[in-house]
Amino acid sequence: MISKISIIIPVYNEEGRMSSFFKDLNEYCVKNLKKYEIIAVNDGSKDRSLDILKDMKYKNLRIISYTPNKGKANAVRTGVSAATGSHLLFIDADGATAPKEISKMLSLFNKYDVVVGSRNLKESKVEKDFTRRILSFGFNNYVSILFQTSFSDYLCGFKGFRTDIARKLFSNLKSERWIFDVELFHRIKKHKVSYKEVAIKWTHQNDSNMKTIDVVKIFFQLLFLRFRI
Repeated sequence: MISKISIIIPVYNEEGRMSSFFKDLNEYCVKNLKKYEIIAVNDGSKDRSLDILKDMKYKNLRIISYTPNKGKANAVRTGVSAATGSHLLFIDADGATAPKEISKMLSLFNKYDVVVGSRNLKESKVEKDFTRRILSFGFNNYVSILFQTSFSDYLCGFKGFRTDIARKLFSNLKSERWIFDVELFHRIKKHKVSYKEVAIKWTHQNDSNMKTIDVVKIFFQLLFLRFRI
């Protein structure tokens, strides 16, 4: 049973779009959640992201900041360690996944230890260009073969957990940046954690921190990760 939800937002150089996202998130939380906290983790941003966060006066907003930049995995893990809710989730600050999608996840927390957003289920509504669709298809199939897992979307930045399960899964992660999601799925399978994929609405953001070249690099990084684990 959900007694309190912790919402973790990793932030890295998001000054151009984070204000509208946090505004929408705050409005969603006030209208739909009884007990919650918003944990913004500033991962060594080099722009005005931290200043913008400090200017926000939203209820239940906590800010954690450190330098230098250590990667998204560390930012999310930091939020997981600081969370005080019975359940937690992380969601990207770019607004690709709208805060209202959180409701789909909350309705499943009483049945599953982990609930993950997917852009590749039949019911998913996704706006992204052809090149990214092809890369996504190739990437997900590559990971499924390499790690012998069967999830539909490994890199979606919208995932939720029972807090005690999250801390177990994030303990001693070997990945520090993008591919930590893949390692999480490997651990979910290894520890036989109950999970559910949920179809979401997702809109590609042109200023995303992940570029096409990053996806190519990840293909090689995953090979090294597979040998390490």
